[in-house]
Amino acid sequence: LVQISNVLSSENWTKNNGWGSTISNMCSLYGVICGTDGVDDFVTELNLAANNLTGNIDDITLLSNLMNLEKLDLDSNSIVGNLTTFSLNLVQFSNLTYVDLRLNE
Repeated sequence: LVQISNVLSSENWTKNNGWGSTISNMCSLYGVICGTDGVDDFVTELNLAANNLTGNIDDITLLSNLMNLEKLDLDSNSIVGNLTTFSLNLVQFSNLTYVDLRLNE
């Protein structure tokens, strides 16, 4: 999540509660929903739609630590890069059932 914060310029986001160069509790971040297996917490949803995200998401490794991700909503931001390629690479996330990348550059 720190890499997402850095690449997509979290300091300029409309809502960036908890996001920054150090993240102490990922489950308390704005737009992050977590699940648990009773031992570990993991991110299941990342909803940062219409939040003034800017940056290039060509590198799928931005999400590499979010293997339990079920929902990704980055709609209505200023994200650049090859969104088609990015979307096709999301197939590696077996739990992912919802993706919204509309209205980006």
